[in-house]
Amino acid sequence: MTFDGSPLKYFEFIRSFDSVIGRSSLDNNTKLLKLYHLCNGAARDVIQCCLAMTPTHGYITARRLLADRFGDEYHISEAWVRRVTDGPAIPNNSKHLRDFADTLNACAETLKALGMINEISNRRELLKIIERLPFNLRSRWLKHVKNIRDNGRTPTILDAVSFIDDAAKELNDPVFGRLLQSGVKDKPHTYRKGTFSTSATSSSSVVSSCILCQADHSLFYCQQFKDMTPDQRFQFAFDKRLCFNCLLHGHTSSQCNLRRTCTVKGCGLKHTKFLHTGRMIGRSSDGYRFPREASKSANQSNSATQTEYGNANADSSSHASCDTTGAGVYRVALPIIPVTVRSPDGNKQYNTYALLDSGSTNSFCLQELADELQVKGKHKVMSISTLECSNSTVRCEAISLKVQGLTSEQEINVECLTRPSLNISTTNTTNEEDISRYNHLFDLNLPVISDKRVTLLIGQDVPEAMMPLEVKAGAPGEVYAVKTILGWTLNGPLDRRKHGRKHSSLGRVNQRGS
Repeated sequence: MTFDGSPLKYFEFIRSFDSVIGRSSLDNNTKLLKLYHLCNGAARDVIQCCLAMTPTHGYITARRLLADRFGDEYHISEAWVRRVTDGPAIPNNSKHLRDFADTLNACAETLKALGMINEISNRRELLKIIERLPFNLRSRWLKHVKNIRDNGRTPTILDAVSFIDDAAKELNDPVFGRLLQSGVKDKPHTYRKGTFSTSATSSSSVVSSCILCQADHSLFYCQQFKDMTPDQRFQFAFDKRLCFNCLLHGHTSSQCNLRRTCTVKGCGLKHTKFLHTGRMIGRSSDGYRFPREASKSANQSNSATQTEYGNANADSSSHASCDTTGAGVYRVALPIIPVTVRSPDGNKQYNTYALLDSGSTNSFCLQELADELQVKGKHKVMSISTLECSNSTVRCEAISLKVQGLTSEQEINVECLTRPSLNISTTNTTNEEDISRYNHLFDLNLPVISDKRVTLLIGQDVPEAMMPLEVKAGAPGEVYAVKTILGWTLNGPLDRRKHGRKHSSLGRVNQRGS
């Protein structure tokens, strides 16, 4: 078998490899090459460096790297816990419940063998497992838990395994199991004033071949589908004309009878969480909705964000910029300032640009900046809202940085969240040429650094960075300067007067021509 780096498959792969190659009489060079070619994806990337070593040292190192990276007991236990706690609700269907019971049993046995059974026996993880069960089984579980507590002990994962396994056996009874399954239609009931047909049906209980991998399961249970990114899953559903709510053919999500909405916090729209891309949704001519692509131009950005994590209040950043064409076009200066950013221990530093965003209640930095300074922090899950979407859940790190202006002697501490991108346009930065046209700005000192990117956004959670120490203003409507603890910043329209004269001249030419 091959190995793609999944901790769930590590033991299976290693035993398979050892039984055929690892314990054979082949030389270490051959074993190393066989191991390398049987790995793919992340697993191959990890051991690629071993090919440059001597065969014996390379083979031993490759085995050690695979064990450390993918065979660690904590990685394996975490992967198993996520497999049984994450995912859609289990329909009241014999096959799906049997599969879930088998998976849960395999999870418990694996964790027991690793000595990590307590990782899934805590109340929070146990509750997530029970929440995936059909309603009737959740009701039965409450009675089961009462009996366990009456006996003076606390329910564990082993109790859940036994309970769900018994329920699966009942539902899979060859004679009477179908009596409890959803999807079995009742006979029509006749009343005096008419005949009514009642049926209990669930689109998710229909078992057919998967449209993606052709296996005997629905798309919700397809591991290949789950391994896709949200954008890839959305595009696949759109291309196959599937309902975005139940992932079946024949109707759109607005016509779907399945009463379910997206479970991503703050969304609540009528689509499955597997298709939650966090982007604005448009509608095609045939009624199918699709995600609108955000502009990828460096001069077109919108980073209006709102973050929420833990039990904290919603935090926001209101920075937004755009470039347009036509009359009245001018550049706008944002309070972007060159700074020196240091790691908390002061061992590493980096010169970059920072945006002082008075509309943001959180500070952010590029993950690239954190990597450059080798700063690590606490992992958090936060919800980001922009002008085009709301409450898109992302993972980040909360880190601490020290920031000092290039012309300042004072240093401030900034607690910020890492992001893969900030989308702050470099056209909003200023230079000596920009300020030379304004008399009230002639004596400003604006340092210049080689890196023109904005890798740090400082929000209102750092009030000392926002506090104005001095202001230089000109005529109404002109750019003005604010001195802060980090240095001078420019704010407002830069070229309004120049562009205004240009468009007036064009207007007179057009008038003569007419």
